[in-house]
Amino acid sequence: MGLKLKKTDRELFARLYDSGKLPAILRGLGVFLKDYSSGACIPNTLWTDLGYSADDLRADRWRELLHPEDRDRVLEEWDRVYSGGADAWSGEYRIRNSAGLWRVIKHRTLVLERDEQGVPSLTVGVDQEISELRNELEDERAARYRAESQLADAELLRTAGTLASSNLDAVEAIDSVLAQARSILSFDAALVWTPKNDSLVCVRSSGIDPLASMGQEALPLRAANERRPIAVTGVAVTGDDAVGYSSYKARARLCLPLILRNRVLAVLEFLSRDAHAFEGQSVRRALSFSDSAAIALANSLRFTASEQLAGTDWLTGLGTR
Repeated sequence: MGLKLKKTDRELFARLYDSGKLPAILRGLGVFLKDYSSGACIPNTLWTDLGYSADDLRADRWRELLHPEDRDRVLEEWDRVYSGGADAWSGEYRIRNSAGLWRVIKHRTLVLERDEQGVPSLTVGVDQEISELRNELEDERAARYRAESQLADAELLRTAGTLASSNLDAVEAIDSVLAQARSILSFDAALVWTPKNDSLVCVRSSGIDPLASMGQEALPLRAANERRPIAVTGVAVTGDDAVGYSSYKARARLCLPLILRNRVLAVLEFLSRDAHAFEGQSVRRALSFSDSAAIALANSLRFTASEQLAGTDWLTGLGTR
């Protein structure tokens, strides 16, 4: 049912029509008209703001200006309207302006009349550019995702650090650190290296035979010497950075030194069959976790040392138990 206008309302509309300003107002609001049977068209100001003419609209040039990722979807919907499968279509798509930039358009088309062959003879459409709005929404979504990720990471790190530092025995502390690392990282196997003389020795492992560590200390030693995490993948890596172990094939390695007061306590080495397991955010989370892990390990080492001291007479050096 159409909207019923009072006489005064109709007179108001007639005054607007008689003023000759109605076409300009409609065009400024994003409204366009087109007769596909004759090619006649009245473009809106958005079309001209994009840098195109009425002749471009008559030639349906907008079809070739669609973003490649949107083209098939948009043309399928519009062709369904053109062929009579529907009389209306609305959606969003990206279109290239005359300067070569992609703009986001919110579009709605309505077919009011068709000729005897079914070709739309009176089509009205409305275009609204929402590029800035889309950018703002994406920025807001990205910021919210970062904030949520940081909050989740902080909670994971707090929980992991608390649980790991609750173990006073050195071996238990190492096992706890490896267990809690799984809440921070996705990995298939892990090794724990500790300094010995000028090299490293593997003192603990998870998911891999510790004997597989023989001859593989070069990369964790490099991480210890450089005091920074080192991640490598199975793509184009050679020499000391080779990912393959003698009995274990991994596509990615991450060596994470545990440092406290400028002293390397240990190096955690994580192995993954996923070549992209240790990239970006996962490395940042691991680096944050390393601080808690280093404190937990240092506490356990101090406790172990004090236990050994308590069992020894300070004067004779002989056992008291």
